[in-house]
Amino acid sequence: MMGAALLCGLAFGQPSWTKKAAKSVFSVKTFSKDGSLLAETNGFFVADDGAAVSNYSPFRGATKAVVIDDKGKEAPVDFFLGANDMYDVAKFHVAAKRPVPLPLATTESGVGKTVWLLPYSAKKAAQPVAAVVKKVEKVEGDHLYYT
Repeated sequence: MMGAALLCGLAFGQPSWTKKAAKSVFSVKTFSKDGSLLAETNGFFVADDGAAVSNYSPFRGATKAVVIDDKGKEAPVDFFLGANDMYDVAKFHVAAKRPVPLPLATTESGVGKTVWLLPYSAKKAAQPVAAVVKKVEKVEGDHLYYT
């Protein structure tokens, strides 16, 4: 989920943001009709109303999904707000109490610019990693997708 992870880095630009960002990320578990685990991935909140973003592929064939936040609390994914199969991105709503969203970037990053990524880790504090933007694409109007 490189594109979504880059959004986190663009929003802050410095490694000191990791503690605050950890409150915004979560793991996602999807389940099949018989209740068996289909897939696991991670995502992050983009609004304090429960809107969140993650990979789309783990949701294919799922009949139920839950997120587990930084405190270990589980909340259901109750509906989709949109999805893009080509970019493997989904936006959905989580019935979570007081989600902490990542602030959206206020400036764009360009090809060759350094951004910070925060890998998700449920067990320990993740260390930020510097990366260089290779490609920028416009998606659905004004949204940018970074590789």
